[in-house]
Amino acid sequence: MKRLERTACVGLCCVVVGVAVYGILIKDRTTGGVASNTTDSVSGKASSKPGPSGSLESGPQKVQHSQSMPDLHENELGTTQGEPFATGFLFFDGQYVDVPYRVTRKGLGVFVNDKMVVPPPVQWPIREPPSGEADPELPRQLTRNTSFYDEVFHDYLRKKIAYVQNKHGRKEEREIMEKVIRSLPFIKEASLDPKIPDILQIKTYEGDETYNILLVSPRRRSADAKAVLKSVKDERGRLEQYLRAGGCCYFFSEGGRIQMGRDKARERLPRIVAILRSAQPTEVKFTELQKVGMPFVNAESFSALVKGFSPSRQLDERLREMAEGKQATSGP
Repeated sequence: MKRLERTACVGLCCVVVGVAVYGILIKDRTTGGVASNTTDSVSGKASSKPGPSGSLESGPQKVQHSQSMPDLHENELGTTQGEPFATGFLFFDGQYVDVPYRVTRKGLGVFVNDKMVVPPPVQWPIREPPSGEADPELPRQLTRNTSFYDEVFHDYLRKKIAYVQNKHGRKEEREIMEKVIRSLPFIKEASLDPKIPDILQIKTYEGDETYNILLVSPRRRSADAKAVLKSVKDERGRLEQYLRAGGCCYFFSEGGRIQMGRDKARERLPRIVAILRSAQPTEVKFTELQKVGMPFVNAESFSALVKGFSPSRQLDERLREMAEGKQATSGP
């Protein structure tokens, strides 16, 4: 199997939903299209909120999921309950999830049925960005064995970026941050692509995976708590809208997301399921799925997609109805 490359923006780490926040890149999307009916337990009122007009149609997106359930702050931030519906297709770690679907916001997390598909985009309460006044020292905890995802490393990098941005311009930031990254004790290899000078490709001593580090980060902005909460509510609505419209979503507990709109799902999903059902070797399945047009986030997601899949009577019936042109209603 081909080795797949992991992309991560460090300093502005990861892609989730919301607004631009220093320390995490939170990607906002425009809304539009049909409204979906929800009930927000904070206000207790039913509301009609706009969903996307194809705004979730995309390739793979990287979202960090915690291995254990994070604190969602549900008591403080409330919940938003969507109505059940029976359209769209959802897979979690390769396993098809039966309809009906109910998309729910619990505090800062978004769930479909009992699966948390979008984890909290930021730590709560929100931390203010580093001031950038002091040049941080390299923590002694960082050694040859440090993981790329080590929190001490990320905290050091946030402070370093803040300091460099406070003292230097964009060009100097790129040069300084490249030297900083290359000098870290757990960096095994580092290389620049002349065509993309803002990205440093690295490998650590932890394994053979390649990571892409953004050397020039957007200038820091303080996070607005109301805006972050609104972004999570909006993401819940967008996801519900996407599934109601017949879209297909693959989520992975290790952090990947793959999405196909209704038309692509009609065209590709039966073929994808047939490949996963086959007795072909994993390497052959990988090649065949690529031919179908199935994008992948990383090797872990591909492994989960293949190993997690199991036959489903409901899925078979729905694919048969889709092939016959039968339309499911958006209700339960």
